[in-house]
Amino acid sequence: MLSTFDDLRQQIQNSGKQLDLGQIQLAYEAAEKAHGGQLRVSGEPYIIHPLNVASILVGLGMDTETVVAALL
Repeated sequence: MLSTFDDLRQQIQNSGKQLDLGQIQLAYEAAEKAHGGQLRVSGEPYIIHPLNVASILVGLGMDTETVVAALL
Protein backbone atom coordinates (compact mmCIF):
# COMPACT_ATOMS: atom_id res chain seq x y z
CA MET A 1 0.00 0.00 0.00
CA LEU A 2 1.49 3.31 -1.09
CA SER A 3 1.34 6.44 0.98
CA THR A 4 3.31 8.99 -1.05
CA PHE A 5 4.01 9.96 -4.64
CA ASP A 6 7.67 9.11 -4.02
CA ASP A 7 6.62 5.50 -3.36
CA LEU A 8 4.81 5.43 -6.71
CA ARG A 9 7.77 7.05 -8.48
CA GLN A 10 10.11 4.41 -7.07
CA GLN A 11 7.76 1.62 -8.16
CA ILE A 12 7.64 3.07 -11.68
CA GLN A 13 11.43 3.37 -11.84
CA ASN A 14 11.85 -0.21 -10.61
CA SER A 15 9.25 -1.54 -13.07
CA GLY A 16 11.51 -1.09 -16.08
CA LYS A 17 8.53 0.30 -18.01
CA GLN A 18 9.04 3.55 -19.91
CA LEU A 19 6.38 5.76 -18.32
CA ASP A 20 6.35 9.56 -18.47
CA LEU A 21 7.02 10.50 -14.85
CA GLY A 22 6.51 14.18 -15.66
CA GLN A 23 2.93 13.62 -16.82
CA ILE A 24 2.24 11.30 -13.92
CA GLN A 25 3.58 13.83 -11.42
CA LEU A 26 1.44 16.61 -12.94
CA ALA A 27 -1.63 14.38 -12.60
CA TYR A 28 -0.73 13.61 -8.99
CA GLU A 29 -0.29 17.31 -8.19
CA ALA A 30 -3.68 18.12 -9.77
CA ALA A 31 -5.32 15.31 -7.78
CA GLU A 32 -3.63 16.41 -4.56
CA LYS A 33 -4.85 19.97 -5.12
CA ALA A 34 -8.40 18.82 -5.93
CA HIS A 35 -8.65 16.42 -2.99
CA GLY A 36 -6.51 18.28 -0.44
CA GLY A 37 -8.08 18.01 2.99
CA GLN A 38 -10.51 15.24 2.00
CA LEU A 39 -10.43 12.13 4.14
CA ARG A 40 -11.65 8.61 3.56
CA VAL A 41 -14.03 7.00 6.06
CA SER A 42 -10.95 5.31 7.56
CA GLY A 43 -9.46 8.75 8.30
CA GLU A 44 -6.69 8.42 5.71
CA PRO A 45 -6.17 11.20 3.18
CA TYR A 46 -8.31 10.56 0.09
CA ILE A 47 -5.27 10.73 -2.23
CA ILE A 48 -4.15 7.33 -0.87
CA HIS A 49 -6.87 5.62 -2.95
CA PRO A 50 -5.83 7.01 -6.36
CA LEU A 51 -2.17 6.36 -5.49
CA ASN A 52 -2.94 2.72 -4.78
CA VAL A 53 -5.03 2.33 -7.94
CA ALA A 54 -2.14 3.83 -9.95
CA SER A 55 0.24 1.40 -8.23
CA ILE A 56 -1.91 -1.58 -9.23
CA LEU A 57 -1.98 -0.37 -12.83
CA VAL A 58 1.81 0.11 -12.91
CA GLY A 59 2.12 -3.46 -11.63
CA LEU A 60 -0.11 -4.64 -14.48
CA GLY A 61 2.16 -2.90 -17.01
CA MET A 62 -0.30 -0.22 -18.07
CA ASP A 63 0.74 2.87 -20.05
CA THR A 64 1.22 6.46 -18.88
CA GLU A 65 -2.28 7.58 -19.88
CA THR A 66 -3.90 4.81 -17.85
CA VAL A 67 -1.84 5.62 -14.75
CA VAL A 68 -2.68 9.33 -15.15
CA ALA A 69 -6.39 8.48 -15.41
CA ALA A 70 -6.17 6.50 -12.17
CA LEU A 71 -4.76 9.51 -10.35
CA LEU A 72 -7.37 11.89 -11.69
